[in-house]
Amino acid sequence: MGSLFSFLIGCTPLKQYRTQYANQPGSVSETNTIEETSTSLLGFVEFDDHGWLWDATQMRAVGDRIAEEDNKQGLIILVFAHGWKHNASWTDANVASFRAVLADLQDVENKSSTQPPRPPRKVVGLYVGWRGLSQTLPLLKEFTFWERKRTAHAVGQGAVCELMAELDKIRKRSRMQHKQQEEQNLRQPTMLILVGHSFGGAVTYSALAPYLQERLVDTLDTDGREKPPRGFGDLVMLINPAFEAARFEVLKRTSDGLHYGTHQAASIAIFTSKADWATKYAFKIGRIVSTLFEKNRDRNQYWANVTAVGHFTPYITHDLKAKSLNLGPQPSPTTPPSPKMTKAQVNQQRIAETRGQSADQVQKLRAQLHQNRTKPREKVTTEDSTYEFSASTLVPSKTHIAHDPVYVVSVDKKIIPSHDNIERPEFITFLREFILGFSVNPQNP
Repeated sequence: MGSLFSFLIGCTPLKQYRTQYANQPGSVSETNTIEETSTSLLGFVEFDDHGWLWDATQMRAVGDRIAEEDNKQGLIILVFAHGWKHNASWTDANVASFRAVLADLQDVENKSSTQPPRPPRKVVGLYVGWRGLSQTLPLLKEFTFWERKRTAHAVGQGAVCELMAELDKIRKRSRMQHKQQEEQNLRQPTMLILVGHSFGGAVTYSALAPYLQERLVDTLDTDGREKPPRGFGDLVMLINPAFEAARFEVLKRTSDGLHYGTHQAASIAIFTSKADWATKYAFKIGRIVSTLFEKNRDRNQYWANVTAVGHFTPYITHDLKAKSLNLGPQPSPTTPPSPKMTKAQVNQQRIAETRGQSADQVQKLRAQLHQNRTKPREKVTTEDSTYEFSASTLVPSKTHIAHDPVYVVSVDKKIIPSHDNIERPEFITFLREFILGFSVNPQNP
């Protein structure tokens, strides 16, 4: 009875955290659905364990505010679905990190818009909240992995699909309404970027898989002519996603079988650390046990069913290799030593110091992508498909098909050292450059 009482005491409540919908720019409240300052805009949409919206009014409030902002300027709408052990509370570590990423991305967007001169887009964040943290007791919460995995897929197959469709509608409406301004270079097109981490990757993929599969085979225009397939929004990124490779089979096989006449920037990219023990080992052990009585037609299907997608070798298309992160000139020896900083503060300082470097790198990436787009598939070399970032190099595998927009990337442990540690300067630097460089794709209207 005592252990049962302890378990119940440690359970987190099934609740909505962001209950204040009225937009009050500059106000600081732990229950604000919209956090807004003079330079930032961050909205929250929350879901219960069955994938239902806590309140449809919350989603409408956030969607209306984003659409209103889009009428003023082009946007980068960055959606983040958190993973295991997190939620939408004010004090959640993922919420704090997302705020920092938005500010960092805005600064690099501003810097990269100067050469050539073009109106910078405003970075707008949307945080997808669900009960990733269901147990607070230190030992017991480690055993919630599998029940939270089931919940993540349920959430993704619920109203998250509706949210994604609404955001895509805002993006499409923006492209139509502001087409003339964009053609005159008076504003940049609004971009929609979707990111999921851990079980947030399962939420995101579960919501988007039907859209992605449908759009991948839609390769004829209204006149019956071939057209490039579309992804969802402008870019989907999954970081250390915790779902089995078998769920990815249809999308990967379909994409591999298509002929891309022109270069496609990545439409979905999965990044998994080689050192992610949670998805590499714990995930596999759990799947082996939970699928013990399932039938598989062969060993390849069996391993796809028990292996996390980012560790399934037949699907890996790229390696992300670490290189030295150049932080520029070092401080003068006569400079007084700074006060002792925490590791997080040191990381934030290093991240800030590379923003100018990232702005230059983004321009180079865009130029390379544009040049590749002019080449036929058979003329694209491994060197053409190798992309340099400030702290890393993205190298295609020998089996990668040129122009294929589906990336499954194995990441050096120096860039992402573990399942949850995705805030290192090496990865944040890559993330900002990949988003700003690869989300520009005129072939994806």
